[in-house]
Amino acid sequence: MLQPVSATRLPAMSALEVTPIGETFGTRVRGEQLQQLRAYPEDVQTIQKLLSHRGVVVLSGVSINAEQFVDLGQLFGAVRPARIQDKSLSPPASEYVFVGRRTADNIPTQLTRADVAHIWHVDYSTAGPIPKLAAQYTVNVNQGGGWLSFTDMRKAYASLPRETQEKLRGLGAVHYEHPVGVDVEPPGQAVALTWQERHKGAIHPLVMNDASGIPMLCLPARPDSPVQGMDEKQSAEFLQLLWSHALSHGEPWEIEPQTGDIVIWNNHAIAHKRSEWPLEKERLVWFITTH
Repeated sequence: MLQPVSATRLPAMSALEVTPIGETFGTRVRGEQLQQLRAYPEDVQTIQKLLSHRGVVVLSGVSINAEQFVDLGQLFGAVRPARIQDKSLSPPASEYVFVGRRTADNIPTQLTRADVAHIWHVDYSTAGPIPKLAAQYTVNVNQGGGWLSFTDMRKAYASLPRETQEKLRGLGAVHYEHPVGVDVEPPGQAVALTWQERHKGAIHPLVMNDASGIPMLCLPARPDSPVQGMDEKQSAEFLQLLWSHALSHGEPWEIEPQTGDIVIWNNHAIAHKRSEWPLEKERLVWFITTH
């Protein structure tokens, strides 16, 4: 078990610079104490409140190692083990951090699964309980190397017609995992699984509540997923309707993370996707999720 990184006791005063990014959600936070956030519990509470109300927080100008990154994540929940461990990191951080890397001497001839995530999704919904938060730390990146896009599923639900909200009550959908995950090359060209194969996955209600009790849409990443009580055609039409609504009413916006940015988002309430990472661009990105 990773133990908290010890921090020198610093004055219990806040000098965080908090700047809204979008009109209603997304906030950028700057401050020297972000390097040793555990020593500033009041600032941790501030960030937690921003995540609850604004959905996405970008901590800017941060320089920490992998163990400190995991320790930062533990301030907001139990960090989940990484599905793939990277040999570039040492234990115990390697047990928790997923690594995305591209170097000038290791440029592939085609995009890999780590380079694209074109489909709107919430992380790891196919594997049981959905992680509460997700965080991406851009350790080093070339300018113009890719964007993160977000849309607020709480706002999407709130703007649905009342009859649609009533129809959603008690309905669940299967979040199945396609062999290419959410990484499609090119977008939309993955071979479809059979209707029976698409029933193998975690089932989540189409409407869930966030930590504050606010209802939100919880949609499977793939719009051909089965909805309980519906046949294949009905499921596809209903999920297409819901996703179209979410992307037009969830106030979507995007950000290009820079070196030193830690982007943290409410993985329950905020759906996201990534643009493809250009082959000629170098990067080093670390990623964790928390319960």
